[in-house]
Amino acid sequence: MKKIIIALFIFCFFSTALAQDVDLLWKARALQGLENLKKMEKQLNSEKQVKNDDLEKLKYEAMLEAAYAMIIGEPETTVKKTSLVAAYHLIISFGDDGMLDVVYLYDIKTYKYISMRVDKIPKNRGIVFLQNNKYCDFITVVNYLDTKDPLLIFSKNDPFNASVMQH
Repeated sequence: MKKIIIALFIFCFFSTALAQDVDLLWKARALQGLENLKKMEKQLNSEKQVKNDDLEKLKYEAMLEAAYAMIIGEPETTVKKTSLVAAYHLIISFGDDGMLDVVYLYDIKTYKYISMRVDKIPKNRGIVFLQNNKYCDFITVVNYLDTKDPLLIFSKNDPFNASVMQH
């Protein structure tokens, strides 16, 4: 039932750009994040052995889904509105290394998507802008020291198109 509700939210509200609709889109994606986290937990509990690479990728996917879920769990931290912009923060904790804070910005009057920015980058990580390939419209967060870490990929144009990729 929840999947149907989420699908209806996304389908019904993609065509308009009003404030309420943008908020509902983010809330729908947050609900989807909660559902995905439950599935990941079941997957981890049902599998006796998960390969280290798969486990690390699943961990990063859970971190990403938790960032979306925080939109409804911690709105005072993740949704900021000023007289000029509405900002939706995807915040991912890397423990002692710090946080990643990817922000998607909307014009406060029209609620049209403006751009994205990165407010915080964890220690030993950086942002890569790839060119001339299928990822040129994305930013990639990479670990400088551990090249085996999965990559976090965020679309510059679509706030709901983020993913995790294993090297």
